[in-house]
Amino acid sequence: MFLPLKDINPTAHVPVATLSLIALNVLVFIYELAMGPELSRFVAAFGVTPYELTHGVDLVGSYADLPISHAQGPPLLPLTVFSSMFMHGSFLHIFGNMLYLWIFGNNIEDILGPVKFILFYLACGVAATFVHVLSQPSSIVPTIGASGAVAGVLGAYLLMYPRAYVLTLVFVFVFIRFVALPASFVLVLWFVVQAFSGFTSLGDGVASGGVAWFAHIGGFLAGMLLIKVLASRTMLRQVVMEPLVERLFIDSDSQSSRMAAAVIARYPEAAVVQCGEDGAQFDARSAGPVPERSLFIARNRGRFIRPFPLHPWHRRDGTGGCDYNLLLGFNCSAACSYCFTQAYFEHRCPTLFSNTDDMRDDLRSFLDRRPDARVSTGEFMDSLCLDEVTGTTERILELVRSFPLCALELRTKSCAVDHMPPAGHPNAIAAWSINPSRTILDTEERTAGFRERLEAAGKLRAKGYRIALRIDPIIMNETYLDAYAALADAIEEELPWRHVSEVFLGSVRFDKRMLGLLAAAGGRSALLNTQLILCPDGKYRPHKFARVAMYRRLVAAIARHAPGIPIRLSMEPSYVHDAVFAEHK
Repeated sequence: MFLPLKDINPTAHVPVATLSLIALNVLVFIYELAMGPELSRFVAAFGVTPYELTHGVDLVGSYADLPISHAQGPPLLPLTVFSSMFMHGSFLHIFGNMLYLWIFGNNIEDILGPVKFILFYLACGVAATFVHVLSQPSSIVPTIGASGAVAGVLGAYLLMYPRAYVLTLVFVFVFIRFVALPASFVLVLWFVVQAFSGFTSLGDGVASGGVAWFAHIGGFLAGMLLIKVLASRTMLRQVVMEPLVERLFIDSDSQSSRMAAAVIARYPEAAVVQCGEDGAQFDARSAGPVPERSLFIARNRGRFIRPFPLHPWHRRDGTGGCDYNLLLGFNCSAACSYCFTQAYFEHRCPTLFSNTDDMRDDLRSFLDRRPDARVSTGEFMDSLCLDEVTGTTERILELVRSFPLCALELRTKSCAVDHMPPAGHPNAIAAWSINPSRTILDTEERTAGFRERLEAAGKLRAKGYRIALRIDPIIMNETYLDAYAALADAIEEELPWRHVSEVFLGSVRFDKRMLGLLAAAGGRSALLNTQLILCPDGKYRPHKFARVAMYRRLVAAIARHAPGIPIRLSMEPSYVHDAVFAEHK
């Protein structure tokens, strides 16, 4: 047995509609409790009775000891479909439904907005009732409860947030434990139980009471269908990038660090493992089968500033706008299927460097020599995914404000920006990796959605940051061609192009090790669904003609909204650059 308690998937907005629905259900239940002996007549009048709907009559009579006489119900029988959604038969009944609605409903409302969410909720309830009536068309037992509508919310959540985690109370006899389980596991198991119970109850007779299993099944499937209809391409999910930390590994040099203290305070329930010297050794096996649910804090014993790895084949400005990388750590909680770090590091556990004072000293020394350099913090891990915990960006900004000629770029796919301080620097750049919504869903798991990234960009622009967009990597297969063609227009709907300072375009590219990893992961084969050729820099890319054609389409589309905006290509040779921009000179 298990009981979901909360999901690890914060929302960007106050769930007004979800709270209102819960409040309305609770008020109706309180009204029911106050009715005393009249409650059974109230249920008979306002509950939905399959026989009444299939035969078009308002039953008068009794079923067992339950009077179901005419009792001033809705003036039209079909309206009982809606009135029944807000009625419940017991404390346990309303508690279970409202708990599930709160856990999973707020995120679906975050996608749809309050008005569409209420329409979605009611539509799922109607669909659930329809399936229930089809399963027992001659039943004279009134049915009440929000279960069908809530089941629709669960179906939508499964489709939109399969990788989110749900904190669950698991109990088997004397075994009781709190476990964070993937939402896909929790919700699929829930549906399997409903389906099994429903089909095994078919022979119970037309007048049987109990749980309306087929209402749950119908609502769940309706939710999966309706979310696709109601959620437009700019209304896709926001998935928090901050990891769910179950185990915290701290090396011996970091145990008294400011970083370790901040992380322990953020994740007080995480099991802390001391590593190095007297503690265990951390390696690829330590992080376990789900490394993204661990966090490693370690001292960086190398350089913090590293030049961008430009190959002689690349155009001299082909660094993608970044001359140097500032290392905050490596890996992050996102699961981007194309990410090169999968083949670069020995483990996938998000790792933070604890010696931030050394990092600031290295950065200051470097900027003393190169005061006009452009430095990025997002090459090996997302710049902002853990910044609310560490506060590292604010400390870096304090330093670079003394170097007005330098540029600091924060690369991210996150929407966690509310904690960010004002820029206070003319060249503080917040750069969002952006792709079509379909591409984000398919290849960038556990990242913010399309709309959420651009909303976050607008927030940081208001705080004085320059905004850059990185359409990189562009995945050039037929699945996404139409989406890329419409990308510039979709961006304009969420973030006016006049608010964007610069754009970077780059093709998907893999080294040989990464190709092997992708080939082994059959579910990610869409990335390989195009012809790739070996280029002089050792990376495999789509053919140059395909890249040039795609770049030209994107440049032309962007130019319609923002003529003259700086656009650069990442890690491309001069002949590709010349072919793309020749007609725009």
